[in-house]
Amino acid sequence: MVVEAGTLLERDPDTVRGPDIAFYSHARIPESGYATTYWGPPDLAVEIASPGNRAGEMQERAREYLDAGVRLVWVIHPTSRTATTYRAAGEVIHLGADGVLEGGEVLPGFTLPLTAFLSV
Repeated sequence: MVVEAGTLLERDPDTVRGPDIAFYSHARIPESGYATTYWGPPDLAVEIASPGNRAGEMQERAREYLDAGVRLVWVIHPTSRTATTYRAAGEVIHLGADGVLEGGEVLPGFTLPLTAFLSV
């Protein structure tokens, strides 16, 4: 897992995004993994919306991640105490403050109450 690391999503022109949290499975990190700055798109990208971020902007960012090969995107909205999860298969799930984020196929069996993000 990395925090605030740039992720190259597209070339020519280069599109770089910096998810607040990115998870790479061990299988996706090359042997020389820590010697390189680009491992490709993460398996999971987590974006925590700032008060100035518009909903459409965050949806577009999630779409960019998915189009680049990210398998799961969590967008956390602290102000409204909600979250939206986006899966590569096109599934979108909206969660309220009592919701639970699930790792699905990316992190099988992993769950995290949304309150873990909201209580900080």
